[in-house]
Amino acid sequence: MKKPQGRAIILRLVERCDVVYENFRPGALDRLGVGYEACRRVNPSIIYASATGYGQTARMRTGPGKT
Repeated sequence: MKKPQGRAIILRLVERCDVVYENFRPGALDRLGVGYEACRRVNPSIIYASATGYGQTARMRTGPGKT
């Protein structure tokens, strides 16, 4: 996803799918160019689910989840 070719592949897949599920740290996919807004541009009816170790707004939200 860090290379343009990778982003293009992801967005081509998003065009054909119904749901995107991701569990990266908040904002990571936005920085890579394949976050919710980018997915919605290529597929306006996309269902985009995000699960993180500490949620989107918690104090530790940018930290990695612990196992």
